[in-house]
Amino acid sequence: MRSADGLYGTVLMLAVLLGLSEDPGAGPGKLLGGVAVTMGVYWVVHVYAGTLAERVGHPDRRLRPIVGAVMREEWPLVEAAAVPAIPLVLGVLGVLSRDTALWAAVVLGLVDLFAWGLSVGRALRQSTLVTVALGAANVGLGLVMVGLKYLIK
Repeated sequence: MRSADGLYGTVLMLAVLLGLSEDPGAGPGKLLGGVAVTMGVYWVVHVYAGTLAERVGHPDRRLRPIVGAVMREEWPLVEAAAVPAIPLVLGVLGVLSRDTALWAAVVLGLVDLFAWGLSVGRALRQSTLVTVALGAANVGLGLVMVGLKYLIK
C-alpha cells in the first residue's frame, strides 16, 4: 500500500487546483489540465528518482524491471487526482459551473484525504477512534491548503 503517495498526491492536487482557481479566467478545462499535467510531471519525477535510488542501491539489477516496479509503486500519486477530477470533467462538459466543479473537486479531495487516513489506520490495525483520528488529521492537512488560498488573496 502506498498511502504516502496517495496522501501526497491528494494534497498536491488540492494545491494546484486552488492555485489555478485564483485566475477567474481559468475554466474547468484549464483547472483539469493543470491538475493532470502536474500530477503526470510529479509522477515522472518520482519514477525517475526512485529508479535512480534503486540503481544506486542495486547496480547489478536490470533497468527495465526496476522502472516498471517504480512506475507501479508511484502510481497512487496520479490516482489521487482521479476522483476529484470527475467534477472538473463535468464542468468541461457543461454539466457543472466552474465554481461548482471547483468546489466539488475540493470536497472530493478532502474526502479522499479522509479515506487515505482510514486506509492507514486499518493497515496498522488501529482502533476505530485512532483510525478516524488519522482520517481527520489528513482532512486537516487539506483544510490548511484551502485556508492558504484565502490567506494569500
